Amino acid sequence: MSTPRLVHSQLSSSQTPDQDHTPPGPPPTGHIQGHGHDHDHDLSPSSSQTRTQTQAVQTTYKMDSPEPHRPDTPEKNGRSSFSSIRENDSDLAQTFTSSKVSSYLQKSNEAAVYDSSSNSPSPLASPSLDMGEVQFLPPVTLPNSRLHGGWHPATSFKGWKQINVKGKTASRSYSDLQSLHMAWSTPPAAPKSKDKYAGGRAPMERLPLELLGSIIELLVLDIPPPYGTARRNVDLMALLLTSRTLHAATLNTLYKHITIPHSRIFRKFLSNITTHTALGTIVRRMDFSHFNNATLFESASERKGTRNLTAETLIQCLKLTPHLQEFLAMEHIDDDLGPDVLQKLFFDMPRLRALDFAGCTSPAFKNSFASLVSMEWPDALSVTRLSFHKCLTLPSTLFEKILPRLTNVTHLDLAQTKITDRALQSIPVTAKITHLNIAKCTLLTAPNVINFLANHPAVKNLVYLSVATDARSHQLLDVEDVTQLIPVLPKTLKSLSLKGSRMDDIHIDLLRPLTKSLEELAVGRNMDVNAAAKLLEPADPEKEEEPHTLRYLDLSDLWGSELDIVDLFSSRNSLLRPSSAPLEVVEVSEQSFKSLSRNKTLERIGWSLQEIGSRCWMVRLQDHRIDSDRGYRWWKMGADNWGMRKIPVARAEVGGMFRSLLLVFGPILLPKAISAYRSIRAASQYRAEPIPPPPNVTRALAFLTILVLFYLAKTLPLFAPENVFSLTQSRLQIPVDVLFTRLASLRPDNVLTEADERLRARFVNLESRLLYLQLGPATLADCPFCKSDEPKSYFYYALPAIVLPHLLNLAAVAFVTSASVTGRDGARWRSYATMAAAALCIADLSLVNQYDYSANASALRLPEIDFFYWKARALRFIALALLDVGLGGLVYLSSTRRAFVQPPSEAERIEAGNRVLSTIRSKLNALGIVKNTTLRDEELRARSQAYWLHEVRLVREVMEEREVIEGVNDALGNRINIQSITADAEAYAQSVFSPLEQSIEKPE
Repeated sequence: MSTPRLVHSQLSSSQTPDQDHTPPGPPPTGHIQGHGHDHDHDLSPSSSQTRTQTQAVQTTYKMDSPEPHRPDTPEKNGRSSFSSIRENDSDLAQTFTSSKVSSYLQKSNEAAVYDSSSNSPSPLASPSLDMGEVQFLPPVTLPNSRLHGGWHPATSFKGWKQINVKGKTASRSYSDLQSLHMAWSTPPAAPKSKDKYAGGRAPMERLPLELLGSIIELLVLDIPPPYGTARRNVDLMALLLTSRTLHAATLNTLYKHITIPHSRIFRKFLSNITTHTALGTIVRRMDFSHFNNATLFESASERKGTRNLTAETLIQCLKLTPHLQEFLAMEHIDDDLGPDVLQKLFFDMPRLRALDFAGCTSPAFKNSFASLVSMEWPDALSVTRLSFHKCLTLPSTLFEKILPRLTNVTHLDLAQTKITDRALQSIPVTAKITHLNIAKCTLLTAPNVINFLANHPAVKNLVYLSVATDARSHQLLDVEDVTQLIPVLPKTLKSLSLKGSRMDDIHIDLLRPLTKSLEELAVGRNMDVNAAAKLLEPADPEKEEEPHTLRYLDLSDLWGSELDIVDLFSSRNSLLRPSSAPLEVVEVSEQSFKSLSRNKTLERIGWSLQEIGSRCWMVRLQDHRIDSDRGYRWWKMGADNWGMRKIPVARAEVGGMFRSLLLVFGPILLPKAISAYRSIRAASQYRAEPIPPPPNVTRALAFLTILVLFYLAKTLPLFAPENVFSLTQSRLQIPVDVLFTRLASLRPDNVLTEADERLRARFVNLESRLLYLQLGPATLADCPFCKSDEPKSYFYYALPAIVLPHLLNLAAVAFVTSASVTGRDGARWRSYATMAAAALCIADLSLVNQYDYSANASALRLPEIDFFYWKARALRFIALALLDVGLGGLVYLSSTRRAFVQPPSEAERIEAGNRVLSTIRSKLNALGIVKNTTLRDEELRARSQAYWLHEVRLVREVMEEREVIEGVNDALGNRINIQSITADAEAYAQSVFSPLEQSIEKPE
């Protein structure tokens, strides 16, 4: 432990001559502060005697430095030794230096002792620092002597316990001075002031309300949860209690778009806006498209009994929301859309822009609209987006009344309605229609539709157009009509549906220019897969042509065998090839889907089959990390699905449609789950009582159990290869000699083994050590052709060791699932177990190959090292054990009839029936032989006749007895007690057979 270092001296007017004691020899040098300048002085005895008392030099020591300072670099001729004493200084050897240990381990500002030269400017010389005074004390026995004595800290120095050493106020080099009352107290740390903002002045609260609302809208859940009664928008509820500013912004977001999943929510919403009418002025959208009667009630009549959502409450709600802009209804509330509600929506809400009546077909809904036809309508309606999608019952006169007044309409969905040519032509020329759906409108004629699309000013900028029909019941466009229609279509189209029309090869050249801008295209009948593929190819391969932009192609009009699978997968067809990109989705019919599902070629070429309900698709397998296009387009109004058949009238989440995420995951998981449920349900009728496992299955399960225990034992550290770094507790950058010297000390006789010597020869650089951590000691030490500058060579050498456990496990799986070992119960899982074992092997190889072994290069301490080889080895055996446990469980459940019971196939049932019939036939043949023999032998025939004569006589005698006659009469009179007879019979049987049972149990 060093003494405090002398740093400078100050003038002290209070010092007396008695206090000035100068020892022999030169004292420590220091800075003298005087007259505003620092000078170096040689404080020899002669000089000290001639100075005045008012200019006495009082040297002081540094107790602690509040300012961080890096010690000056020692001179080249000076040596910073572990004795911590500067050996070439002319001063007294009392100045302690920073040792090598402190310079390496401490930060630059944590040097406990500084060794700067006296003329070096330093922050330590600042008079603001906390300095302690020093004084010279003569020996006690010779108080007047100046030959002995030493420099000591002044009385203000209270001990060493509070000197900062690496951030700790404790020194272990001196005894506890606290008992001598010489320890000082640590000054309290300055309290850290927390930044607090005044109410409403937080940075987030100072954002503009529009920006704050946009942020809060990200928390809104448009689509209700799967269980309609579950709480939603809980995050918004929490924001309401945060602050006044957030409360106002959250209220605006919460009430701006109202989604009603069931009538109870509507009742609460109506109650709130009735109590607080200002909330009603915030509402811009009321969405009933997710409304479901079955959420709370079993029927619509039961819902009506609660009186939560009725025509009266709905009209009351509309009156309280004067700024409503979007009203989305659906078939579950069509009975509640009374005349007053419709009149309010069309006539008395000037800010209303979007109306959706999709699927409303009830008689009450029809009558409500019919009552509006005779009323006086305004010249223009404010609605710009209107949907009557599948409103089958509305009369034609209604459309002739409404459409002429849609002066600013942009979205018009009239699919499956009774719209006429006259109503279609009555659309005002001031309209700017971008989305038009007239699919399955049976009252429209082809010439009028073509004329409307070619000449009407309102459809010059169409983006979405559907003239689809159901070819099995109605056809709108013939071959000639399609030929006339395609050239007049606007170039702004992004989605076109000609489904149900008759098409020919001549339409390929007509459609090809549109494919440069279209993203969705539905073709009609007679357009086979070869013709569809030509749409995606350039007309002249030798000329450079703009690529197509199609992402969705509808071929669902190719029914059954019309979609030729041979042509689809032929080398001449490019529909499913990578060159057809950016094509993502090809819709097919249900019949074609069944044919494709039996063909495995589709998956090998990068496509998959998916279905939802009656719609089926071929979907290209894509990596969204490469292709970031998720299908969002401005003209889809918030939806990101391909192939939509209904025009959305509000920019929001579209429930129940073919979404991109559902496109990837839903069709894969949902149909599989449904088919699995159906197979299990169908198999339940064949399920019998559980039975013990057959002997062969028991032996196979015992073999798997031993194998699983072996795998688990291999994961124990006792059976794992040695890790020299963990064994010697060494860091990664330790010198090779030091590492193997430590290792030798742990070996018998302190001698390295041959494997250790081979490993030592390979530890030539950091790269070899990193490969050791990735692939293990055996690979690094034993590979004869590997080099550290070629890391892949080590991986190739390690391949057999990685694959060997998987191959052995695969052989065990094949043995257990063999039909000769476990029979039908084990053989049924053979293919699944084999694929799982192969997939596990591939995953293991991929994990080892893709591991970034260079990540360990920055590890400085042992706990920071990632011992990948040992972790991967343990996980490998655990995965194999889990695979075998799963296989054993499946074999056990299926063999004991506890689960996965398969009904016998037709061939097996026929074979079992044949065996039963053969057995019965054999028995009948044997019976016939016995009877024939009896009848042919005279003695046997006589004995048989005598037996039957005797039997008849006994029966007659028995029947003539009085007890039997009374018993028969009681039975006929229904006076017999069956229970008492049963009890008597059981008691009689017990008394008869109990002696026999005792004799069997105790044989003589």
